[in-house]
Order: sequence, then structure tokens, then C-alpha cells
Amino acid sequence: MSPIDIVKFSIKAMRVRKRRTVLTLVGIAVGVMTLTAVVSYVEGYGDYIGKLLKGPSLRTIYVIPRGELLQESDISKLMTIPHVERASPIVRIPARISIYGTEENVIMTGIDPYYVQDALPDLRIMEGVMPQGDEGGAVIGYSLAKRFTEDPRAVIGTTFKAYGSSIRITAVAAPYGTSIFTDVDNSFIIPLGLANRLKRDAFGLRGYDTVMLIVDSEENTDQVLDELRSYFSDTAYFISMRDIQKALGQLINISALILGAIASMTIVVASIGMMNAMYTTVTERTKIIGVMRALGASKSDIILLFLFEAVITGVIGIVSGIVLGYLGAYAFSFLSAGGMGVSMRSGPHASQMAEVILITPKLPAEVVLAISLVTIAINIAGAVPPSLMAARLEPSEALRYE
Repeated sequence: MSPIDIVKFSIKAMRVRKRRTVLTLVGIAVGVMTLTAVVSYVEGYGDYIGKLLKGPSLRTIYVIPRGELLQESDISKLMTIPHVERASPIVRIPARISIYGTEENVIMTGIDPYYVQDALPDLRIMEGVMPQGDEGGAVIGYSLAKRFTEDPRAVIGTTFKAYGSSIRITAVAAPYGTSIFTDVDNSFIIPLGLANRLKRDAFGLRGYDTVMLIVDSEENTDQVLDELRSYFSDTAYFISMRDIQKALGQLINISALILGAIASMTIVVASIGMMNAMYTTVTERTKIIGVMRALGASKSDIILLFLFEAVITGVIGIVSGIVLGYLGAYAFSFLSAGGMGVSMRSGPHASQMAEVILITPKLPAEVVLAISLVTIAINIAGAVPPSLMAARLEPSEALRYE
């Protein structure tokens, strides 16, 4: 028999037994759908974590005091540690401001203008200019600006008051996202000197609650961490971006492996269903098999007939399962984010817009290929025993079968 004849015969056999074919397809599709949804959501979550950590490089270490704030003397000491290129303090100040009659609770993050690109290397100015030195200027996040006016650029030049100081908005940041230390889109970036003055005037505090260190090389991170532990003992703790990324990467990979293994069991169950259906099919077609063998069909032709039927069923189940699984991952993402990723506030003077984590599922081509190959392999493995049983039938016995 030619390959075309084998395919035609397999498709015709599937049409004759539509109900059984549909049930087998559903079993395979459900297994693939579950696996696709799990893997694509975990991959998307990994991407989200990558975006969350996109600001600081892997050479960044954050020093955070456990008690008293860090002082200028501590900054000087940090700069003497071997392999430390830069030490930049970061100050975060909460404030309630009013622009165009709309009041909002906001966070103002103070960074030395010369080190902004260290903390937020992907930050771009959509309109305006970055404040220089310690002048009283501010960069407003894109989403925050949208809460005051429909056109974010309209707020440039506007002045607002915070703790008795007048601050002029000099620029609007392009949409950025969330970094590890601030939600850029929903906050202000201000010069460090201005942040220190506001902190002193508002709370009577001097010092820093976070210092960002830039190490000259990722390979020297451990040496710098050892020096930090020696200097601060247990009075501060340290966040290494390299260690965080490594730990998160391992966690995501392990989660994907465990959840994927659990989801893969549904494919194995579907394969057992396939095997059961194929055994039943062999029994039903015993006389037909005998006729085909009597007409000259070889054992390999009989095996191929059943294997092609399994492959065709598997391909249809894989395609539908992958599509449904990817759509299902999107639906789960929207539902878990509170409905299409929209965060509702209780009113125009709500304290702060709640951050919405909207995971965008990701399904790389290599993952699709792996799911497809594994599913096809399992289906073929389930179809091989009944196919061999059919091929071993003697024509004379098969023709007498009732």
C-alpha cells in the first residue's frame, strides 16, 4: 500500500467511528491543553520577574540598614571596599500632592541624577528634561501623569507642593514598569539633594535607608559581600541582584518542572485511552484485516494503518490543545489580575492605585515542539501494542472471525 492509501484509509476509519475518535481527541487535547497552560503561564511569570528586575544590573548590591540610617561616613567607607565602582544612596519619601485639583498619595524616589542610569538603565524621557544637580525638579511616571490629565505631557511645567517645598515637573518618563525598589510609572524621580531636604523637613531624619553599590565585575560580587558583612556585621542586610536572579531562575525552573510533570500525567492517561481504543478497533476490524492480508497487504502495512491513525488523532489533539491551553493561560492571567488587568480604587482620593500583576503567557517555539514530540511519542507508544497484535493476525483466522 502506498503512504497516500494508508492515510486515506486511516482518515476513513476515523470518520466511521466518529464518537470514539472524538472522545480520544478530547482526551489528548485536554492533556496537551493542561500542559500548555501550565508551561506558558510559568514562562510568562518568568518574563514578568525579568522585567521586574530589569533596572539594576547583576553587578548591583543594595545595602539596607536594620536600625539606624546610613550616614555619609558609611558611604565613604563603602567606596573604599575593593571592586566597588560607585555607591549611590536612594531615598524614598511618601507624600500627598495635588495637581489640577486632583489629590494623590505618591512616592518620590530620590536618586543622584548622575547615577539614574545605574538604577534604571532603561529609563527614557518621553518629554522634557531630567533635573540636574539638586534643583527642585521632578520626573513624573507615565501612569501617574495620566491620573492627573489625559495627555501626560500637559503636566510638564506644573508646580506642586510637598512638605512646604514647591517642586516643578520638568519631564515625563516613558512607560517603564516596576523596578525592584520603585514603581517608576506611578511615582516621581527627584534629585537626591531635594529628597534629603524633604526628608529632613518632613520627618527630621538625616541619612539613607538604601545604598546602591555597583561592583566592577559580576565575578567579584562574593568578595564585596564578604567585605560588607565584615563591616556591618548584623546591622544591615544586603540584596545581590545576581543572587536574586539566580534563585528566582531556579525556583521558576523547578516550578515548571514539577507542574509540567503533573500536567504530563494527563497525556499519559490519554495515551492509555488511545491504547484501549486501538485494541477495540483491532477487534472490530479483525475480518477487514484478514481481507487486506489476503489481498497482499504486508504486516508493516497493517502496523502503519494503525500508527497513522494514532498520529493523525494526536496531531489534531495537539493543535487544539495548544491553542486552548494558551488561551486558557491568558484567561487565568486576567482573572487572577482582577478582571482584564484593571485595578479599581474606592474613589478619587484613594490612597494609592493597587499594583496589578498581569502575567503575559509565553510559549516559545521550542516548548511547542517539545510538547508536540512528547505527545506524539506517547501516542505512538500507546498505539504500537495493538498495531503489532493486528499485524500478527493470520489471514485465515481473521477471515473466519465473527
